[in-house]
Amino acid sequence: MKYPTTTELTAELRAERVQLARLHGTEDEDGPVACDVRLQVTGDGWGVHTGDPSYDLDHRGAWGYGTLYADESDAGLEALARDLLGEAEENEARGNV
Repeated sequence: MKYPTTTELTAELRAERVQLARLHGTEDEDGPVACDVRLQVTGDGWGVHTGDPSYDLDHRGAWGYGTLYADESDAGLEALARDLLGEAEENEARGNV
């Protein structure tokens, strides 16, 4: 498996956060704007998926799941990156790949 570094994943999450805030703002009538985020790690590399998970067509590899908020701080993005990496590594260790 080809895992990203925490720095690489945080940078990707930062780009996704900017896109989310640009498209939907940071707050709506229900509170903070958020979306599902998933890290997919395979032997070929890794990728970040956002939005409705039913649109994920490639189910190979190890996955980490979380929630990305449009107003997330940089420290929060780094913590989310660590959580996604930890969950993907855990899933790989359990044989869920």
